[in-house]
Amino acid sequence: MLSRSSDAGGGRRVLVAVDLSDQSLKALQWTAFEFVRRGDIVHLIHVARVMSPQYTIQHSYPGASYTIPDPNALDENQYVEHVRDIIKSRFTSILDSRKIQHSLHLFLDTDNAPASAVCASIFKVAEDINACMLVMACHNKAYGWDTMFLGSVADYATQNSKLPVMIIRDYKPPLVISVSSTPKTGPSPVVSPRPSGTT
Repeated sequence: MLSRSSDAGGGRRVLVAVDLSDQSLKALQWTAFEFVRRGDIVHLIHVARVMSPQYTIQHSYPGASYTIPDPNALDENQYVEHVRDIIKSRFTSILDSRKIQHSLHLFLDTDNAPASAVCASIFKVAEDINACMLVMACHNKAYGWDTMFLGSVADYATQNSKLPVMIIRDYKPPLVISVSSTPKTGPSPVVSPRPSGTT
């Protein structure tokens, strides 16, 4: 029974974990078309494993160590704005078109962060917003430099989440045909009365 996260207005809070892949887009589409009801709020969370870890060299002298900065350090602010624009154009536009309230949570982690670390960020947001469900895509292979949800992350989430987890493998949104209820305008047909005495 999904009764958590009901606020004064009766709405639920649904957390959708997304990366920039088509699979995550399908997970959001499923949420928007099949699960969300009036008054619900969809929270999107994106955890990108893109930052290079720091390297530390331990010297033989006790207590001596050196941290080497990454020469190709990521411009975090620039990256966040880049991701925000992509998510806005590909993901939140779906929610806007269906007049669904939404919020976005962005996190950056190191490129070697384990599934448990990624899920820790997801679980923390889920707890903070009192989410009723976690929705995420299941990937069975890598999809490029920004792939976050591989099988290991989905597997970890399903085994360790305190709230229900919906894993979306594939989804096709319904075909929506707009039918206008406004009657057509135009001249009404003219019916001429028959002359008297005609058959």
